[in-house]
Amino acid sequence: MLDRWLAKGDTGEGEEPDKEFNSILKGKGWTPVNPEYERFRKDSDGDGMSDQWEQYNGRDPEDGQLYHDFACGGWQTEGWQSQNTTNLAGRQGYLKFEIQGNQAVLSREDYNLDSRKNSLPFEIRARSSQPVELTLVINDAIVDRAMINAQNFSIYEIDTKSKIRTGTIEKIELKLEGNPSTQVEIDWIKVGDGHTVEMAQMGDQRRKKQK
Repeated sequence: MLDRWLAKGDTGEGEEPDKEFNSILKGKGWTPVNPEYERFRKDSDGDGMSDQWEQYNGRDPEDGQLYHDFACGGWQTEGWQSQNTTNLAGRQGYLKFEIQGNQAVLSREDYNLDSRKNSLPFEIRARSSQPVELTLVINDAIVDRAMINAQNFSIYEIDTKSKIRTGTIEKIELKLEGNPSTQVEIDWIKVGDGHTVEMAQMGDQRRKKQK
């Protein structure tokens, strides 16, 4: 049945033509949530997510700061890719996965972030079933490490000030070393802004409403 459907002209695993995406975007009073539309939208602050996407999720599209909370539902991974993990799209509101082998890598590219606006500590709220060593890599340069070893969500900070050797952040990697099949959940990833506890509470309230 699938072969017959593809024979009628469906693109299958390939993406639909740009013309198709644009025709859907034009004249619509709603915001398509699929990530495929992101490349046609304006990203004013270079955080890898369009202005339209950030506004749809109650964020500031011009703050120029790294922030991912994975609680949007429609595009849960917010562009993060993984190697040596199970599927990243776990339960709503978190990146949930298992480490396959001894090291997994989460990465996000296509940033154009001003490092001066992201010089405060890198923060990640996460938990793991077994201890995991997290290595933060920015623009292919190791910044620092932290140990994720709590079965309850905790906030881990890595100081990035004076350790980013370029004015622009283009790529971020999270290297996770631990025992095979270790379960990891990431609640959010962001740079500190003095509102860490407040943002954690907002994320928890948001997920309760979605459930």
